[in-house]
Parts: sequence; structure tokens; C-alpha cells
Amino acid sequence: MAVLYSTPEPESLEDTDPKKRCTMCREERDVRCFYKHKEKKDGLSSYCKACAKARCRAWRQKNAEYLLQKNRRWRKERPENARASTRKYGKTHREQGLARTRRWRAKNVEHAAVLSRRSQLAWKKKAPQAFAAYYAASKQRYRARKITAPVVDFTTTEWKFLRELYDHCCAYCGKPQACLTQDHVVSFLQKGPHTLTNILPACRSCNSKKGANKFIIPHLLATANGKAREVRAFVLRSADSEERNCDDSAC
Repeated sequence: MAVLYSTPEPESLEDTDPKKRCTMCREERDVRCFYKHKEKKDGLSSYCKACAKARCRAWRQKNAEYLLQKNRRWRKERPENARASTRKYGKTHREQGLARTRRWRAKNVEHAAVLSRRSQLAWKKKAPQAFAAYYAASKQRYRARKITAPVVDFTTTEWKFLRELYDHCCAYCGKPQACLTQDHVVSFLQKGPHTLTNILPACRSCNSKKGANKFIIPHLLATANGKAREVRAFVLRSADSEERNCDDSAC
């Protein structure tokens, strides 16, 4: 009787993968642990990825001053590209940027206060109406947080588009106003939220006259909800256009 012999199968697929020895750590690793390098005979770097990252990190720490001066020269020579790169990085690493800003402000409280005050004064002088609108919106957010409103998510961008949607006119009397106020349909005293679907632009007179009238609240809420959908669409389109412009300028 003929006996059939079969070749033993490898214990795992990793045993069949090609290996390469790293010249830095002297360990034999899978070829997937190496970066590609066109000038090498095998098309792979001499260092594994872990050693390459450690080597790059050490070089950056050793030449930190050189890299800092190089970055400053590039930002000075190409300011538009630098601003586009900063905006793109800020969008993709928003949480890291906020955390870094908080740490810096905690370490430099007095200097941060001076810079903030200087920036506010310059903005107030350059665009007084925009500064007044931003200050009023910030004051409303502070009030909402202080009285613990159920929702506090109304942004400055939404307030800007909401005013533009009404052509900078009062939602009640229809008269154009240079400085509109945020009228909460359901007031803070009635536990109303500080959100887009509960806010209408109003002049000071109409805002004071309306008060907490319960009979007109359902109609106003329907109006605010309808406008909220349009504002959200404006915000999304604006964000998409800014992202496209940022990508084009970066290229």
C-alpha cells in the first residue's frame, strides 16, 4: 500500500512572512515593521519603525532651536500658507489645541490676561458692532450657565447667521437695528434653554414688551424652529466652504 506524505503546515502565518534585522536594536522583525526606502536594495529602511521614531525624536530634541528658527523663517516668508496650515491643524486637533491653551494660561495667568485685554481693545476699535454682538452673546451664555439652564449650546456663529437671516431686523417689529438682543421665547425664569430653537433677534423695546407672555409662545417657538433649520444649513455650508478654501490654500 502506498503511503502519502504531506509537508507540515506552519504553526502560524507569521512564520512564513519575510524577516529583517534592525541595525539599531539588532532584533529580527517582520518586514511590515520597516518603512519603505527607495535607495535601499531591498526597498526597506535599515531601522524598524520604533527605532526610526525614537531616532527622529532624539534628533528633534537635540536640534530644537534650529527647528524653531526654521519654522519662524517659513512663517515669515509664507504667511498665507502658515495661516492655512494653522487653521487646518486646529480643525483636526481641536481638543489637543484647547488643552495646550489651557495649560499655557494656567502657567501664565497675568500675561494671558494682558494679551486677552489687548486683543479685545484692538477688536473693539476695528469692528465695534461685531465686538458688541460678541460681548452680548457671551453675557447671555454666562447668564444661562449661572441659572443652570437645561441646554446651553447657542454659539456665536449661529447668532451671526440668525441676524443675517432676519437682515439685521427685529423679529417682532421688523425695524432694522444696529445692535439686536437675544430674545428667549421661553424665558430663563420659565426654565427655557439657551439654544437656537428658543432664540429670536429682537430690539430692546420689543424684547422688554414681550416679557413672559404665555399666549404667543407656541407661535414664536414654531417660528424659531423654522429659522433654526435654515441657520443650521447656513452654518454647515459655511463650514464646508471654509474647509475647501483651507485645503486649496494649503495646496
